[in-house]
Amino acid sequence: MSEGLGVLVARTTPRLGCAKHAAFSVAAVVLGLIAAELLAHLGYLALRRTAFPRAAYRASMERAADAGRTTNLERERAQGLWRTEGQAVEVVHPYLGFVQHAELNPNTSPQGFPMYDPLPVSRAPGRLVVGVLGGSFAAGFSLDARDLLVTALKPLGREVVVVNLAVGGYKQPQQLLALAWALSLGSQFDFVLNIDGFNEVVLPVFDNLAHGVNPYYPRAWDKRVAGFLTPDSARRLASLTAAAESRAAWARRLLHWRLDRSVVMCLLWRTSDLALERESARLARGLEEARAAGVAGFLAPGPAVDMPSDPDRLYDTLAGQWHTCSLQMHRLCEANRIRYYHFLQPNQYVEGSKPMRCEERARAFDEDHFYRPSVIQGYPWLRRHGAQLAAEGVRFTDLTMIFSGLERPIYIDDCCHVDRFGYGLIADELGRMARADEALR
Repeated sequence: MSEGLGVLVARTTPRLGCAKHAAFSVAAVVLGLIAAELLAHLGYLALRRTAFPRAAYRASMERAADAGRTTNLERERAQGLWRTEGQAVEVVHPYLGFVQHAELNPNTSPQGFPMYDPLPVSRAPGRLVVGVLGGSFAAGFSLDARDLLVTALKPLGREVVVVNLAVGGYKQPQQLLALAWALSLGSQFDFVLNIDGFNEVVLPVFDNLAHGVNPYYPRAWDKRVAGFLTPDSARRLASLTAAAESRAAWARRLLHWRLDRSVVMCLLWRTSDLALERESARLARGLEEARAAGVAGFLAPGPAVDMPSDPDRLYDTLAGQWHTCSLQMHRLCEANRIRYYHFLQPNQYVEGSKPMRCEERARAFDEDHFYRPSVIQGYPWLRRHGAQLAAEGVRFTDLTMIFSGLERPIYIDDCCHVDRFGYGLIADELGRMARADEALR
């Protein structure tokens, strides 16, 4: 019995010794870390004459943890994606320049138009199918004031179906091509309503010519294709992505384990993060250089167009192209037994077009707005070409003075957009014209 007890004690003693040794090692490490923390804290205090800024370091870690966002945007550019100011996601389209991404935007048709019903649409007895084309003004009309348009056309005695083919930023020939695209898919319309003009004189100057891009290309075309990758650019983007993800992962790990509370770990993180940040910046510069070389030439600017330098001739030329596209839309509609209505979009910067009280003027009128000069110089030419369209048999209506007798607020921003009441007046005008046409049949 005593021998067994002795054996047991003999066997247990080394284990106890190992446990004591392990506990001592752990204690030594903990004490060492505490000492390092204390020394780092005191050292920082002595050198900077202030306490260690843990909150600032944590904020820096959070920014670094989100460093992948930049490369996400780079990847979006490589996929031909573009985010508008309203955060709609647009994607390059082979025929229309761009459409909204059907999977990344709510209430978007599979073809990329902001709407609730996909193409194609068909005529039917007792049904009136109305297609609406243009830019953001027209899109607002067909989406936000759809019920007003339906009410205005109700006297025609048919169910009204509104199909939106308007997208913010569209300008001719995008409306012409959108109509042709919808028809090519088998769509059938009774009416086509085109509300435009503003974008046609403003965006070619501001978004295109100012950046050396063909004025009739889609807006911001050079930026939309800037992400398209050559093989060299693709390799550089992959390297940049890997560096950014390493930097973000390092910061996320420290935040996850709450190691941002440690002065030592914060200092170690900062040292390595600066190195990763410098490497990412170097790779980003290389990517931009490779990308610039890749899109130089024809892709971004498109075919050279000899545009007049004289403002009058320039805006006459732009309005002339708008005129030509509308005439082609009219002819396309005539060939498909569609009634085409073309409205020149109103705008607050047209002289005498809208009396404004203080509230509306503060919200919707900017003397120095970058679009205003193009409206002032371009709209007279749009109105002249619009009169020619009417003389050529197009159902054209100049809406520039539709609000000239209204003091109540109409405009909701300093660009061009109006409220439901303003859209309702346009819907009433279309209804009046449609009823008059029906009476002549």
